[in-house]
Amino acid sequence: MDTLKVDVFMDLYGHYFLEKDIRSVRLMLNAAHNDLYSMLFSIDFKAPGKVLFLSLFLGVCGIDRFYIGDTSMGIFKLLTGGGFGIVLFIDWFTISKVTRERNYDKLLACLY
Repeated sequence: MDTLKVDVFMDLYGHYFLEKDIRSVRLMLNAAHNDLYSMLFSIDFKAPGKVLFLSLFLGVCGIDRFYIGDTSMGIFKLLTGGGFGIVLFIDWFTISKVTRERNYDKLLACLY
């Protein structure tokens, strides 16, 4: 893929990935075929800040986990009041990282 296309994608979506994954994302995109460029913008990446906001205000109901596609943990949090408050508290500190990891997994699934 063209370097310009990779730069545009990274400018728009780079903050949706972990810092340690940025280099590998660039390398994968550089090696990808140009036809995949338009498909990259159809991937439903989740914004880590938005998920953190959901976790802070609706995390006790598991809405944050449902939003990122982690249905089983969402159901657990819904039925137990945020995992009796323990999982809710842990999610406040880890949900952004989990979201970025899931975004990276979505990108991998699209490219391979």
